[in-house]
Amino acid sequence: MTSTTPKSGQIMETGTMIDHIAFWQAPKVLETLKLQALGKPVAMLLGHPSSRYQKKDLLFIDNWEPDSVTELKVVLLAPYATINLIRDFQIEKKIKPQLPDIVEELMLCPNPRCITHSEEVPHKIRTVEGRLPFECYYCEFRYSHDQVKFL
Repeated sequence: MTSTTPKSGQIMETGTMIDHIAFWQAPKVLETLKLQALGKPVAMLLGHPSSRYQKKDLLFIDNWEPDSVTELKVVLLAPYATINLIRDFQIEKKIKPQLPDIVEELMLCPNPRCITHSEEVPHKIRTVEGRLPFECYYCEFRYSHDQVKFL
């Protein structure tokens, strides 16, 4: 018989851990994903030591799994994030969302002079080979993940 009792340091039995969020960016991810509206318990760890990034943030959301749109929003806000699905206090699956070449009808161009702010055209943002920076499909304005605003 196996026990599902948590070991020291384990935070939840079932849910999602979003790891490798840039230092002090977890509050923005939490707010953007509107997780507080779900009423699920959430734990946020800010400035955790990281061998790769010096410091990182983590989010733990109890009894919740992201859908594909949410996974895309996570990678747009936190390009190096990993989404870990947790079952029985163990990481069952690691998801490393990839940036698509074009993101449609999800993000706003931050350039106030862009046609998307004055005309009814589809919102399209390009990534260069699935990497940062982002580039508006129409005005070619380039920007980074910290300037992302969702529709």
